[in-house]
Amino acid sequence: MSFWQILLIDLGRIGMGLAFVLSALIDFRSRRAIFQLMKQKHVPLPWIFFVGAIVWKLATGLLLIVNIFTAAAALLLALYIFLANLVFNNFWKADKDHRDFSTYLFLVYLSASFGLLVIAGMSL
Repeated sequence: MSFWQILLIDLGRIGMGLAFVLSALIDFRSRRAIFQLMKQKHVPLPWIFFVGAIVWKLATGLLLIVNIFTAAAALLLALYIFLANLVFNNFWKADKDHRDFSTYLFLVYLSASFGLLVIAGMSL
């Protein structure tokens, strides 16, 4: 691989990892709103899922940043995004006024999970 290919792959990996670390910190600050959303979506045991999500995003994001177990971290984050996307961006259940935005968010998060699959594939 050329220098530029390696640089772009590393920038993508570090950027994705940093995004998830920052996302976990923002989630912690926004926990009241997140718990309200979890209650609205009927998520059982919200504290367990909240703490699990924070730890999951922090740990896998840091692993991506430092390039340790990169393929496993990217696969775990892709799985997290996919599952959270199904629960929180279920556009098929949204009312007509919110359906377009929910569909847009669903596709954005789906594309991020596919990007993480690319990172995992490049790391193997």
